[in-house]
Amino acid sequence: MKKKTTNLIISIIILFILLLLCLPIGFFTVFRDLDAKICIPRVTTRIGIEADGDHLRQYIKTQLHPGLNEQEVTNILRNIGPVSQYEKTKLYDGTTREGYKLNICLHPLNNVLVENVFDAKGILLTTNFSNSP
Repeated sequence: MKKKTTNLIISIIILFILLLLCLPIGFFTVFRDLDAKICIPRVTTRIGIEADGDHLRQYIKTQLHPGLNEQEVTNILRNIGPVSQYEKTKLYDGTTREGYKLNICLHPLNNVLVENVFDAKGILLTTNFSNSP
């Protein structure tokens, strides 16, 4: 009787450890994929473009054209979804690099990171992306 109880406890512990090892794999693969299939189409449908990450990035790139000021850039990004600024760095040539995160998805790797470079007067020069949902 003791041997069966011991074997049962050992089996439960092994299953628990296996479950703990599988959770991160599921979070970074299965959950990320499912999240992207829900959040990207939700945003793209609302703004009226095709439902994928490439079209979303292209839309952002066309909306954030050179010549806009910092406030206009922030307003355009807020129209797409919740936005937070994660970086603002003065560069050696007098320009400023600002990083924005569009918090449109639950999985952090699916959120769109937009990096803009502004001149000394706060006028947008370039827009790039740090990740791809």
